[in-house]
Amino acid sequence: MAFRLDRASLAVGVVAIVATVAFSGCATKKFVLNKINPLSKRVDTLETASEQHGQDIEGLEREVSLADEHAMTADQKAGEASQAAEIAQGEAEKAQSAADRAQSAADRAIRGVDTLANRLEALDDYEVVARETVLFAFESSKLSDEARTKLDAAASRLTGETPFVIEVRGFTDKTGNPDYNLRLSEKRAQAVVRYLITRHNIPLHRIFTAGLGSENPAADNTTREGRKMNRRVEVTVYQANVPPLAAGL
Repeated sequence: MAFRLDRASLAVGVVAIVATVAFSGCATKKFVLNKINPLSKRVDTLETASEQHGQDIEGLEREVSLADEHAMTADQKAGEASQAAEIAQGEAEKAQSAADRAQSAADRAIRGVDTLANRLEALDDYEVVARETVLFAFESSKLSDEARTKLDAAASRLTGETPFVIEVRGFTDKTGNPDYNLRLSEKRAQAVVRYLITRHNIPLHRIFTAGLGSENPAADNTTREGRKMNRRVEVTVYQANVPPLAAGL
C-alpha cells in the first residue's frame, strides 16, 4: 500500500541526466544542481510521507487486531455466562426433584401410619404385652443375632389362644436420599416379619407393618450413637384382654 522511492533508482536517474547534459554540451553545472536538488528534496519528502503512512497503517492494523481480541474475549465471557446459567438451572431442577421425592416419601410414610392406625382402631380391648426394638447395621436389612433374640422374647409373650396383633415399624437414620431410606425401612420391617412367620409360625394377617424412613427419630441424627439408635425396627405386641369368643378374632 505504501509508495516508496528507491535511492538507487534516483541516483541512476541523476547520472543519466548528468550524462545527457555533459554530452549535449548545452547545460552548465549550476543548471544541473538547480534541477537536481529540488527533485531530491521532493523525493525525500515523498519517502518520508510514505513511511509515515506505513506507520499509520501498522497502527491501525494493531488497533483492529486489539478490537478483534476484545470481541473474542467478550464472546467467550458471554458463552461462559450462558454455560453457568445452564448449570445453575440444572442444579435448581435437581433440587426441586429431590424435594419432590422427599415429599413423596413423607406422604407414603404418613399413609402407612394412617393405615396402621385405622387397623388398630378396633383394638381398644387390646393391651401391649411386649415391646422390642431391634437395631440394624448401616444400610443393612439383615437381622443380627441380638435382633433375633429380642424377637424371640417378644413372640414368647404370646400365650394360649388369646387373639393378638403385632405392629412392626421400620426406620432409618437421616443419612442418604429420603426415598432410598423409605425403601430401606420397609426392607427392615419385612425382615422382622419374615422371621416371626418362619420362626414362630405367626399368621401374616396378625402382623401390620409400616416403613417410615427417617421419620420420628428415636435419637439425635447428628451423632454416631444417635444414628445407630435410629437404624431400628420397633415391634409392639398387642393381646386381647377379653375372652377369645368375645373378641371374635
